[in-house]
Amino acid sequence: MKLFGNSRKSKHTGAHVREAQPAVSENRNAKRKNRGLRALIIILAVILVILLAILAWIKFGVKPPDIVDNRPNQSTVPAETIGDDEEKPETVKPEKKNESGTASRPDEKYTFLILGSDDGNGNTDTIMVANFDVTNHTLNVVSIPRDTMVNVSWAVKKVNTLYAYSGVDGMMDHFADILGFRPDFYINVDLLAFSKLVDAVGGIDYYVPQRMYYEDPYQDLYIDFAEGMQHLDGADALKVVRFRSGYANADIGRIATQQDFLKTAAEQIIANKDSIKITSLAEIFIKYVNTDLTSGNVVWFAKELLKVDPENIVFHQLPGNTEAYVYQGGEYVSYVTIYPYEWLDMINEYLNPYAEDIEMEELSILTKDSSGYVYSTNGVYQGNSSWGNYSPSSYSGGSSSYSGYDPDPPYNPGGGDEPDPPDEPGGGDEPGGGDEPGGGDEPVGGDEPGGGDEPGGGDEPVGDDEPDDGGSGESAPWSEE
Repeated sequence: MKLFGNSRKSKHTGAHVREAQPAVSENRNAKRKNRGLRALIIILAVILVILLAILAWIKFGVKPPDIVDNRPNQSTVPAETIGDDEEKPETVKPEKKNESGTASRPDEKYTFLILGSDDGNGNTDTIMVANFDVTNHTLNVVSIPRDTMVNVSWAVKKVNTLYAYSGVDGMMDHFADILGFRPDFYINVDLLAFSKLVDAVGGIDYYVPQRMYYEDPYQDLYIDFAEGMQHLDGADALKVVRFRSGYANADIGRIATQQDFLKTAAEQIIANKDSIKITSLAEIFIKYVNTDLTSGNVVWFAKELLKVDPENIVFHQLPGNTEAYVYQGGEYVSYVTIYPYEWLDMINEYLNPYAEDIEMEELSILTKDSSGYVYSTNGVYQGNSSWGNYSPSSYSGGSSSYSGYDPDPPYNPGGGDEPDPPDEPGGGDEPGGGDEPGGGDEPVGGDEPGGGDEPGGGDEPVGDDEPDDGGSGESAPWSEE
């Protein structure tokens, strides 16, 4: 009986368990559904947070930069031309420009210093200044030849040495002397950045203007293009804009090709703007380009640039004598000397972001007058005041012959028609002069950074086998193929 009873109890319990199983399964399914619902809510919440962050970035990050007054608060207007040991000029306030006592600055114009450099010797051999009017959607760009003479304290007074000697902030300050205002932003594009940006837009169809051939095993650089239409990827485009030795006027010829390529690239990018991914370009720009623009600024400017009609993108070149020379280190070194008044007109017409014109007194430019004498437009010399005004022929009874004629009358605040030459040769840190070599081929530049590779006549590349950085044995990738 007991065994039977146990057997019946066992059967009864088993039936009860079987009846309870559907309820347990339902509870488990309910828990699974609750967990799935919680996970879905979490995912949706994360997506919502991301969307809100993107919207906030678009609203508060993608925006134009704030306009600041980059016109110097003080200008140095000396009573007379000075040198290292002479009395320094009196510092005076510039003329007030409006009721608030500052120069009026419209909100729609931004200025940029654009550099093409490498990570090797520090020279910046592609230099441009740009003014972007975001209201009228016009872009003006002025190329500055790398051998342009500048008012600096070191011996080699070429604009392409500014970055190596003073860094980007110092370079911006030096350009305030050249422009009368400090550019708002800088954009330093190295070789890799240029190549990647061209690849990001799918390459550029470009008519190569002439046969280009150059070999430099030291740089592992080989350029070989026939004249005619080519589809250039980033690497090939870089070779085209770097090529220099095949032009009769060397760096000036390269500047023309660089401007033509950039104009062509802008036309094609704007024509295909619907297929351009601005954020992808901005990511490359931020990653590979050295700039003081924020990521939001970059996206904003990119969108505004795509609104520009290609006809409103205009390139210019700094007006100056491209065949000037200064006697340095026992040889004649090539320089580009600025025509001050033509340059002032170009500044005010194309680059000046202010409502009032820049005045000559606000510039500090080292250049040559019509007789070839080196002088500073505001009488202030960063270094020795006799720099550049010595050559062997000037003091040996020979005749002096200066290269080119400066059409601008000399602006000499020190009084008189022009300063007198020094009584003794070599009165500065190093001998200098303004004479052309007397006969023979064009002189080759010295061994300074960025110089020393001027054309020596003919189509053969000159200076490519010499270091472009003052003797390091490496050529500047932007400066020479």
